[in-house]
Amino acid sequence: MKINFNKAPSNSDEIGGLKVNYAPAKRPFAKWRFNLVLLLFLLPFISYLAYSIYNYVIISAPGFVLLKDLKIKTPSDGIIKMIKPVGSDIVKGEVIAVLQNKLLEAKYKNYSEKLEHNSKNLKETIQNDRELLKITKNTYDSKYAEYGRLKELREQKLITEHVLSNAVVQLNGAMLAFTNAKESLENAKLSFKEILSDELEVKELKEQLDSLVIMSPVRGIVTDDIAKEGELVQKYDELLVMDLHSKPVMEIFLNPKYAKHVKVGKKVKVVFPDNTKIDAEVSSIHVRAVKTPFGFNTSFKKVPYSIVLELKLQKRFPMRFMINYLPIKVTFYHLKPLT
Repeated sequence: MKINFNKAPSNSDEIGGLKVNYAPAKRPFAKWRFNLVLLLFLLPFISYLAYSIYNYVIISAPGFVLLKDLKIKTPSDGIIKMIKPVGSDIVKGEVIAVLQNKLLEAKYKNYSEKLEHNSKNLKETIQNDRELLKITKNTYDSKYAEYGRLKELREQKLITEHVLSNAVVQLNGAMLAFTNAKESLENAKLSFKEILSDELEVKELKEQLDSLVIMSPVRGIVTDDIAKEGELVQKYDELLVMDLHSKPVMEIFLNPKYAKHVKVGKKVKVVFPDNTKIDAEVSSIHVRAVKTPFGFNTSFKKVPYSIVLELKLQKRFPMRFMINYLPIKVTFYHLKPLT
């Protein structure tokens, strides 16, 4: 047989004019595995490229929600009978703590009973003195008129000097009785001023007792109960701490290199932990840079100092996000620098 070595192979299994029978592949998915390994190898580079493009188009900065806190202090010494636990959602005017001061209660009781007794007796005394003054005044007027009549009779020598002298003695007695009654009434009125002073004292004690029932001046959440039920506290000791819902603040820590892209009134989007996005705007920019909070730095991205932005939502702040130091993120487009 004549073999032609220059003949082109008729199929892929023929080499140099001779057919070579290859064994079937032992790994039929070797190509897919290779592509998978290649993809895994290129994935970090693809991710870094996507991250770089995202950061070039959109600027993001971390931050958190800040709630102003209110420290509630004791108005007086006492024992804590009731205090709201941590996590309680408190409305304005709600009772948050109750104190007991037995010494103050006893003092108020004694003063009240004393005041009630003295007031009753003094009112009776004043009433009696007024009636006595009226009687002595009428008696004096009567004796004075009698003295005048007898004096005229004496001048006419119709009565003796002894009768006129007796009229003078009776007139002087009536005048003395009237003077004593008047003085007694004045003294009773002075005592009534002391009663008024005691009433003010009792009123102050009542206000102190009422202050032992402590009510919240604003709405908020109890975040720390410094004192416990049954504990003895002194005046102005701290009872608990409340985070207020009235004016939540959102602070954002921006890389200083992006400072030229923000200004007051800049529209941004706030992203909350559950991926809720709400429109907001920059309400203020702090004039002094601060150290970036530790949790906002990563091994790939470290910013030692940041510019602090304060944000204002364009709608009402959701109640479910009224959590102190709740982490948030703000994003906005990387456009040309603002002038």
